[in-house]
Amino acid sequence: MPTRDEELPIFAEHRDRFARAGARVMVAPPGVIATCQDKIRFLDACASAGVATPARVEPAGTAAYPLFVKPRFGKGGRGARRVDGPEELAHALRRFPDAVVQEFVEAAEFTVDLFADFEGRVLSAVPRERVVVFGGESFVSRVVKSPEIVAAATRLSKGWDWSGTTRSSASWMTSGCSSSRSIPVTGGPRT
Repeated sequence: MPTRDEELPIFAEHRDRFARAGARVMVAPPGVIATCQDKIRFLDACASAGVATPARVEPAGTAAYPLFVKPRFGKGGRGARRVDGPEELAHALRRFPDAVVQEFVEAAEFTVDLFADFEGRVLSAVPRERVVVFGGESFVSRVVKSPEIVAAATRLSKGWDWSGTTRSSASWMTSGCSSSRSIPVTGGPRT
């Protein structure tokens, strides 16, 4: 059972080999892993599933600040930051030229622990508010009852071969769930 982001592509690439040996690995196919580890592809998948996300902003355009900038690839909040003006944005983009730039959203952040069977049927979805976060890792969380967040996470998972547990990091706003990342993995420390 893979538990870290770095392991996912390896297990996904070799899941058929494991199956031939009689072991069924709870990991999504390589294409799903690639989409979830690429923030731009993931935002596109959210849009296709009707899951709202913070608006993407073209860095070269005129923007209303603050904005939120994060590397296209990465985890744990590394390199992610709020920018309050064009100089800060330029600095962030020099550091991460392929960064994702979005509107800044001031809202509670939730993680959804979603468990699906091998056929992709959602068996459980549990939203947790991320109360204490260090370096992108949630150290203290609180389970919340939110049919809206559960519905958004379930909607996003439809049509994807999750094959196990998925954790989605999202911010909840009055307009709905603004998903920022989803990683199809099982157990272990997550971002």
